[in-house]
Amino acid sequence: MRGSAKSTKMASYRYGKFSEKIATGYLILKGYRIVARNFSSHFGEIDIIAARGRSLAVIEVKARKSGAYEVLTTRQQKRITNAASAFLAQRPEFSDYEIRFDLMAFKPFSIEHIKDCWRP
Repeated sequence: MRGSAKSTKMASYRYGKFSEKIATGYLILKGYRIVARNFSSHFGEIDIIAARGRSLAVIEVKARKSGAYEVLTTRQQKRITNAASAFLAQRPEFSDYEIRFDLMAFKPFSIEHIKDCWRP
């Protein structure tokens, strides 16, 4: 049984990483410039940071093999918001950009890009 749970977790991880790659391509096709992928700080990780014009989108990618609707908890939002602050401290060239927090939800046969999903 243990091997089964481990292989399921690994498959979910791979599916998530695959979804992040698809999200990156989708964003590029929509005119975004990818600034960072998998940015990590002591607060946590940001999946994708992308710029378009003077806007900087901090994007969390969620992938589900089921049709379940994805929701970010308040704790997840705070973690991502704090990680974004750490990113801006390291990359001051983006300090005058309008920051927005997006969610990209992958479900079977669909991608949903929810812009300005939450505000800190």
